[in-house]
Amino acid sequence: MSIISVDLGYRYVKAINKDFKKVLFPSFVSKAVSQNIESYFTSRSTVQEIDLDKLHINIKEYDKDEEYYVGEMAAGTKRPILSFGENKIKNNITKALVAAATGILTKGNEESLHVSAGLPLMQFASQEKELYEFLRDLNLTVEFLQPKGVKMRRK
Repeated sequence: MSIISVDLGYRYVKAINKDFKKVLFPSFVSKAVSQNIESYFTSRSTVQEIDLDKLHINIKEYDKDEEYYVGEMAAGTKRPILSFGENKIKNNITKALVAAATGILTKGNEESLHVSAGLPLMQFASQEKELYEFLRDLNLTVEFLQPKGVKMRRK
């Protein structure tokens, strides 16, 4: 079983697994659009061969596919989304941020996954159950769309 703690901060996503491998990227998400292939072949930082500056993911959930840019890649688009507002769970970008962080830290394993996450203190009482149910019911596959991609399935 993989165990990962995720902090979906207003500026950065921070995550760590049971082996103390860490990931940090900006809390930006945008819908993916077609891209010039040259942009995939320059990189500054990698974690397990995943370029953190060029996070481009495909989320398969049930029979639906959605592509997102995450972190620095999303920040460079015309419509990056940063702010979560008052409810992180009801915001569509939360799934992409959790999927990217857990996908990087599970290294493509398909084993069971235990995710620990928190909420801002002022929102904890009103959203604790909703966050728990969101994470419990998450059933998706994440594919990293870049050279040397890694696939992760979360059941």
